[in-house]
Amino acid sequence: MTALRHTIISLSILFVFLLGTYYFFVFRPIPIDVVGRSLPVKKYMTLYQIAMQARQEGFYVPFWVWRTAEKFLCGKSFFYAGYYDFIAGESLYTLISMLCHGKARMGRFTIIEGSTWSMIRNKLDTTPDIDHKIGNMSNRDILLSLSDREHHSMEGLLFPDTYMYAPGEDDISLLRRAHRKMIKIINDIWVERDQAGVPLGKSYDLLVIASLIEKEVNISSEKIKVASVFYNRLRNKMFLQSDPTVCYNSHCSERLYPKNHDLLKFHPHNTYRRAGLPPTPICFPSVSSLIAAAHPDKTSYYYFVAKGDGSSYFSHSLLQHNKAVKMFMPAGRVRTTAYHIG
Repeated sequence: MTALRHTIISLSILFVFLLGTYYFFVFRPIPIDVVGRSLPVKKYMTLYQIAMQARQEGFYVPFWVWRTAEKFLCGKSFFYAGYYDFIAGESLYTLISMLCHGKARMGRFTIIEGSTWSMIRNKLDTTPDIDHKIGNMSNRDILLSLSDREHHSMEGLLFPDTYMYAPGEDDISLLRRAHRKMIKIINDIWVERDQAGVPLGKSYDLLVIASLIEKEVNISSEKIKVASVFYNRLRNKMFLQSDPTVCYNSHCSERLYPKNHDLLKFHPHNTYRRAGLPPTPICFPSVSSLIAAAHPDKTSYYYFVAKGDGSSYFSHSLLQHNKAVKMFMPAGRVRTTAYHIG
């Protein structure tokens, strides 16, 4: 009886110790030095992997406590991917409850209106916690991975927006969502375009024009006017002479605007040296630029110049335009002339 009593007492002490340890770790507030960090949980991670990840972030709890709490609070082996923030005053109890019910914060990847493919590709390469698959893939290979066999450049084909992602999601998945959204929107806008006012043959051309508008205009209300200028010049076989096309892909010697020698450079996007539209968009345009390209104003303007306050001055003739250039353009900046095709 004495041996049995000792065993019972020993087991009771062990049980009380384990129970106390369990409650200590489960309900202990998250340490101050861990508060503000987050626990990135990828899809299909096991509880053990999550516990080890939390340990790397500075939040150590014995795994048996994790497992016991998970059995009581969750009762399943599936956990929702996302970022679980370590918040002051919360505990392992709170953390496991969030894991079981998917109350996670997602990562945010934003494509800014007017940004270029090279900018987005660099941003993807430096975005943490995503699976980097595009690596050294060419634009063509990336497009094929997006099931796009029609285009050869990624430029313009991603819709500017914020896309949510869970840790471990691959970059191709992010691109696919942005690509599908842009294709849908541009096709919808193309169908509803002003056919009489838009002298273009396909929706991709509309995307190109919209990208020029995006780079040229600071005031949204002027976008339909700028669209009319481009279309008026196309109808009259005039070069588009859009400064942002000259500077596309860092062809300009300065960032703000092209110099005379920049205009003389031969490259496919230089609309001072190349007739018609550039071969691809020059950025990812906004919806407002796409709509402006599809519904231009009806004007007889052929020129515009930045006034320096964010707005533009529009002219009907080269004589008016040259006067405006002298008035508004900084010293040393090139003056626009009206080249014709052929």
